[in-house]
Amino acid sequence: MGVAFHNYHSAYKQLPSAEGWRFAIAPYIETTDSKPLPPAERPEDFPACFQAVRGEAGETNIFAIVDAESAFPPMPSKPTRFRDMLDGLSLTILLIELPNRTAELRANENMTRDQAYAALRELEPGEVAYALMGDGATIPLVGQIDPGLFDALVTRDGGDIIQEHL
Repeated sequence: MGVAFHNYHSAYKQLPSAEGWRFAIAPYIETTDSKPLPPAERPEDFPACFQAVRGEAGETNIFAIVDAESAFPPMPSKPTRFRDMLDGLSLTILLIELPNRTAELRANENMTRDQAYAALRELEPGEVAYALMGDGATIPLVGQIDPGLFDALVTRDGGDIIQEHL
């Protein structure tokens, strides 16, 4: 998905909106077997695009964090570009994958910063969530993550110093 976001950004010079990112990046998702994904020209085609990647056509556990200071500000908003992420792409969360939450794949369901942090705090021992960072890297997140660190990773241009939270 990280590559898909970068390919989308290359094509459009911005990130997709919070209310349509799943559909928008679907044509840019690369599979491990080098087969092209089915086209997603209509919303009803959308689950088939992700079936090859996630194995499940109807649900997802991947959410954008929608916040005025995140990579996905609430609508309506001006588009976010990678250059807007002044904290650095490697220090800004794009998506969060949660083992304890699901949503319908076609839905525009995302999470606020507070909802995402609450979901992290509810992780069972041994469960790990993953954050997709702006540079395409994934990092593990556990329920005991410092709230200051989480907030610093969510903001795109807060000027946060990550080291003080480690």
